[in-house]
Amino acid sequence: MRAHKIVIFDHTIPRHVYGTSNSRLRRSLVQRVHIDQSPKGGFERVRLHTGDEAEDLLKGRVQIINVWRPIGGPVEESPLAVGDFRIVDFEKDNLVPVALKYPHRDGDVWRKV
Repeated sequence: MRAHKIVIFDHTIPRHVYGTSNSRLRRSLVQRVHIDQSPKGGFERVRLHTGDEAEDLLKGRVQIINVWRPIGGPVEESPLAVGDFRIVDFEKDNLVPVALKYPHRDGDVWRKV
């Protein structure tokens, strides 16, 4: 199956500290096990980035795909670990939804407690 629409969003360069002149692009590294999008957060992302098309798109299949790559050389600290969502048991793995508050919207992720 081929995608009929691709939307690129949220280019982020993670850093160890906040406090730059452009804090939107310089977020601190997340040091806890988490899932970047809960189902609720994923649906809201589709609505946020596709506007009037969102409800029609959400009647079908949508995916959010994270792409991470090192820039400026190999990763030497705080490497990224990736897991397979098919083996996550949300109850047994103690994952809970966490609301994220942004200036212009709310987000929703899962975090291990």
